[in-house]
Amino acid sequence: MASPFPFTSGQVLTAAQLNSLAEEVSFTPSWTNLTVGNATEAWKYWQINNIVVVSGRTILGSTSSVGTNPTFDVPVGTIGNRGQVFAVTNYFDSGGSIYYGAVKPNSSTAFLFRRISVSGSDVLDSAITASAPFTWADGDRIIAQFVYTVE
Repeated sequence: MASPFPFTSGQVLTAAQLNSLAEEVSFTPSWTNLTVGNATEAWKYWQINNIVVVSGRTILGSTSSVGTNPTFDVPVGTIGNRGQVFAVTNYFDSGGSIYYGAVKPNSSTAFLFRRISVSGSDVLDSAITASAPFTWADGDRIIAQFVYTVE
């Protein structure tokens, strides 16, 4: 997608420029510590200037597996302003439970998926593992929406 930015004062925008302002782009994540196997993945991103919005899901299949601290590579650019990622993740156990989490930069080119846990009166972000927040199996889902800036 070619960015129509920067606009100038008084400029009349064309339909093509307006339509290209956040064109949806589908992508397949490149995972580390998650074996996709026969999972079903549906991920997309939209970019406006240096802001990228990512949304999607991975539904595990019978040959999928989750290891410790799964990450996936950014779909576009490198992460700017490290730590300034706004994210919500849900981990759905096919047995019916829902667990919440976050996505945070693991490097300038990868996101780390985490889960929310409680220790005493503290709310923490904790590692995803093969057995946490539950034992991952066929039909379990990872769903995430997050925003980051690119350098």
